Amino acid sequence: MKAPRNRSGFTLIEMLVYMNLFALLAVLVVPLLKGGLDLTKATAEVTRPAQSAQKAFEWIRRDMRCASAVEFRTVELPSGPVPVMLRYDDGTSVAYTVKDQTITRIKVPEGEKLWEDWEPPIQWVGWPASGKFTKLKVEPVPDAERVYRIDLTARIRRAGSGSKEYKEPVFTTAVQIREEDAE
Repeated sequence: MKAPRNRSGFTLIEMLVYMNLFALLAVLVVPLLKGGLDLTKATAEVTRPAQSAQKAFEWIRRDMRCASAVEFRTVELPSGPVPVMLRYDDGTSVAYTVKDQTITRIKVPEGEKLWEDWEPPIQWVGWPASGKFTKLKVEPVPDAERVYRIDLTARIRRAGSGSKEYKEPVFTTAVQIREEDAE
């Protein structure tokens, strides 16, 4: 009579079954994870310009609320067109330009001005916000005193893997500048 063997462990058949189950599970789960990562990337590509537009709108609204005058004239700078100049009581001005998918704020000191085809000194330039921006438009709102509409256009790839279609949403806000001081 043989003595019973007391061995612990798995048999070869059990190991093969477990390995096949693990491989099957991996084949099913990996595409789900890849799809989740693709969705995260697509969402980030859409929300990043919206967040940058919100940041740029905060700057522009703040500057416009403090401005004493809004001047609509386009100055063509190497860094992009300037569609509007904001003038302040202290003689300074602020302009915004959009080029290479970035909106940039330019603060012009008292007594200085922006010249056509002239690049402003680096100390005047500040706060670039990248957001795949293509156009900035500021215009007065009809039948509203000292209220201006600001449109910022961005170029965003449509969601979906490998999509080459783009859409250009326009982010819009309105702001009222302060009343002129009574003399």
